[in-house]
Amino acid sequence: MYNLKGEFYNIDAQNLEELSQLGNDFDLIYSFGVIHHSHDPQKIVNNCLSLLKPDGLLKIMVYAENSWKKMIFDGNLDQYEVQSNCPVAFTYTNEQVYEMFKKFRNIRINQEHIFPYKISEYKKYEYKKEDWFESMPHEMYNLLEKKIRLAFMYNMSKIVLF
Repeated sequence: MYNLKGEFYNIDAQNLEELSQLGNDFDLIYSFGVIHHSHDPQKIVNNCLSLLKPDGLLKIMVYAENSWKKMIFDGNLDQYEVQSNCPVAFTYTNEQVYEMFKKFRNIRINQEHIFPYKISEYKKYEYKKEDWFESMPHEMYNLLEKKIRLAFMYNMSKIVLF
């Protein structure tokens, strides 16, 4: 759209050695729903810090501890992910996120939407809401979505270390 050029990498975020020769050359690192499924999320965060330019931006989404999805999962009513047998799915409080990203600055936290869809249909690109959401008045769903959401979306800048 803006005729900008860029490169995209699809690699294991825990093992970024192949990118380390580039140094801190990245303006943006974007991760949506990745590190909370890793066995070592802190290693990924540290890798991001080493790869970002001093004024680079990290945009990341992880599951929130205080969320609708977590409540449903804890009640054995649903699973975390679309994929079956997901081995790891961490959730985080604000305090845990601040600790994990303590070497970053300008941390902004936004807790986003509820995922309302039936998993089996969603996997076929059919967007049918779970029965309890479908039967809920629209105003009630909107209120619930504002109060108990799915995940945190974080925006943060790299700290420049001298």
